[in-house]
Amino acid sequence: MKQLFLVLASAALLLTSCDDNGESVKINDKSEVYFKGDGVDEADARNLGDFLLKQGYFSTTDERQVQLTKDSTTYVVKFIVDEDKIKAQDSVTVATGYKVWQMWLQDNVFDGAKTRLVLVDEKLKDLREIGEFSAQEKAELNSESDATGTAAQLSSDSANLDTSAGADAQTDSTNQ
Repeated sequence: MKQLFLVLASAALLLTSCDDNGESVKINDKSEVYFKGDGVDEADARNLGDFLLKQGYFSTTDERQVQLTKDSTTYVVKFIVDEDKIKAQDSVTVATGYKVWQMWLQDNVFDGAKTRLVLVDEKLKDLREIGEFSAQEKAELNSESDATGTAAQLSSDSANLDTSAGADAQTDSTNQ
């Protein structure tokens, strides 16, 4: 009886110490969206994943995950990234690239609802919260003759900061 109690107590401790990323929706063999909490469901996660796939953030070659939650009326999208890659990049470029994603997600996935982006490590520990474009930044981005190309390039650059699995990801993060 004592052994059974110890086994059950150990199992309970193990379960409470595990990270809970939430439920998962596989978008393809390499991409998934975790979702958890009140106010988000599988359909929200699927819409987010489909949009990220369509825009090229999710692919069939690199493993990538995001987590979707909702804080009151604000959608929170956590991009799981490689911390070393983030540190190696110019902080303004990183912020601008992910601000583009924030703007696109707010407008195209969440019907204009307030959306917050957070860069997190593989354990979902916050590394950096991405703010929104200021009115001046939006005006500057829109005033460029190739604004669409600029936004696409910035978002593409930010997609390279993920935690792609395999030797290439290990090599990239150690070489930077």
